[in-house]
Amino acid sequence: MSLKRLLKKPKGEQLPEERILGMLIQMKDTSELLISLAYTALLTNNKNIAEDIFELEDKFDNFHTEFELEVLKMDLPEGEEKRRLGLIRLGVAAENLADAASQMAEIVLRGVDVHPLMRLALQEADERVIRETVESNSILANSTLRQLRLEDHGTRIFAVKRNDQWTYDPSGRFKLLPGDIIYAGGYKEAVEKLEEVARGNIQEL
Repeated sequence: MSLKRLLKKPKGEQLPEERILGMLIQMKDTSELLISLAYTALLTNNKNIAEDIFELEDKFDNFHTEFELEVLKMDLPEGEEKRRLGLIRLGVAAENLADAASQMAEIVLRGVDVHPLMRLALQEADERVIRETVESNSILANSTLRQLRLEDHGTRIFAVKRNDQWTYDPSGRFKLLPGDIIYAGGYKEAVEKLEEVARGNIQEL
């Protein structure tokens, strides 16, 4: 059953469609980010990323509960109950991905060595996800994402952590500040260059 069908508004009924759709999209994007970060944590044995995964997964659990409560509020006509069940199952599927990412992160935090074949497979992947801090001398600092046009250079910022606050899928108006932790993805060469730019070692994208 398509998402459009699941969210179709019955005649004469007012449903919070936009909110439910927005929550589904956020869960999808966040679960995908968590999986990408988990593979990166395994590849680089990065405990900082693994700890961030646990923090994000905890927030995801709370958000998923809010989503289910919102779905349960839907006043569906008799015979349409399966639409509610379909939405809940989509949410559960996204949470399963988040839980899997958390389990992968636990491997890193416990100090368990990853098999060389697994590490080789991760290294051969075309796309990478990075976690990097924006330094004060970086051209990223005090620039909006629209000004930076990162996607023109083969990268995209999925999330930004500023102190204890997370911003998912930041808009073009979002301004990066020194100390921001960015989570970006793209092809290997592009994200490796973005790492150096964030560190202030390179002054052009």
